Amino acid sequence: MMRLWRKLAAILVVYWARALEYRIVILIWILATTVPLVMMGVWMQLASTGDIGGYSRGDFIAYYMANLLLLHLVSTWHGPELSRHIRQGELNPLLLKPFHPLWIYALRPLPTKPLRLPIFLPPIILVAWLVPGVHYDLRPITWLALGIAMAVAYAITFLAQTALALLAFWMAQAEPLIVLWFHLRMLFSGYLVPIALFPESVTRLLFWLPFRYTLSLPLEIITGKLPQGEWLPALGMGLAWVAFFYGVTWLLWRAGVRAYTAVGA
Repeated sequence: MMRLWRKLAAILVVYWARALEYRIVILIWILATTVPLVMMGVWMQLASTGDIGGYSRGDFIAYYMANLLLLHLVSTWHGPELSRHIRQGELNPLLLKPFHPLWIYALRPLPTKPLRLPIFLPPIILVAWLVPGVHYDLRPITWLALGIAMAVAYAITFLAQTALALLAFWMAQAEPLIVLWFHLRMLFSGYLVPIALFPESVTRLLFWLPFRYTLSLPLEIITGKLPQGEWLPALGMGLAWVAFFYGVTWLLWRAGVRAYTAVGA
């Protein structure tokens, strides 16, 4: 076990150094993610005459400011790359590594996450301090639930993309399925619109689908929009989806490696 942890730590160190090397590129990419700010402006204008679905102007500001940060902390975009590596034979060198190749794809984004905090946290703190009606639930129990929800969100995002990318063992193009996942996640994860604003029938359905647990759940917890009594059922459903996607990924990997015939790098 200690040997495994040393290997995983080595991966993190390597990609931390790479993140520092390309920090300007990361900054430019972060600053280009402005959709939550656009949506915040839209909903603030709509809420100027009164609350919408239980959200006031201050609630919308708090939601979308937190959205900017949490989206980057819980997301990974490795799916198209993994699919291409399988198709073009670039997976070959990773199969010779002394650890599972998927560990690289899982751990590689993590060192870039702390570099995002100095960019997003100061504006969030400043807005919460200066703008009336903007508040977050900062109790210790909330931080614990938020940490678990973020881990669940990252795990579902990683495993779902990985499972779709592994279809490249049998398909010429798995990327369209990954793009479809991205679009469904953007629509139903709370990234564009808080899911509480959907019709009640859709909101009930989203409890049973994985998209809510990839972003909306941590947002609902930190903004205080999800009652504490509903945390455990929601986290339990999120963990169930983690287990489901883990099982699918494990099965696809085992079958795919046996079928793998790509040549190349």
